Amino acid sequence: MSSTARRAVGVALVLVLATIALLMRSCVGLNEEQRAQIQAWLECDDCLSGELDSVVGMGSRAIPALAAYLSDGPSRERLQALQRYLETVHRQLSLLSTDSGGSPYLPTRREFISEYLARYREMYQVRAAIAVGEIGGKKAKGTLGALLAKPGLPVEVLVRVRHIHDSVLQQ
Repeated sequence: MSSTARRAVGVALVLVLATIALLMRSCVGLNEEQRAQIQAWLECDDCLSGELDSVVGMGSRAIPALAAYLSDGPSRERLQALQRYLETVHRQLSLLSTDSGGSPYLPTRREFISEYLARYREMYQVRAAIAVGEIGGKKAKGTLGALLAKPGLPVEVLVRVRHIHDSVLQQ
């Protein structure tokens, strides 16, 4: 293995270890019920049962876990589960479309799944940003500011996070 390849492997290993450390740190200080409350907020449909209030009530202890969702979106397991569901839905829509003579509006399987997975990630990031903004404080400002510096954020997420960040700055 060349020295460049060893260096690249070393850098990749450091990044993996740093990510693991961040994820482990994000769970420190939260019990299982609190992690479930964060998950409930990130995935609620109507969000009328106090899900956000539960997360905000945790205060700054919730920010590391929310920061992980801000940065990375849902877990790989959740994304895989949604992808399997979307594959089933697309298959069913394709069958319905075929039975009714075809639909020019049904996107390809790849486009369909990609679009819904992207929306799901964005929902997690925006809801995590909303909770961080509602919690407020120095830690919230830093967390939102770090996300704004991250390249490649979807426009919807960037606009919402910038607005929330500016609101926190005015607190």
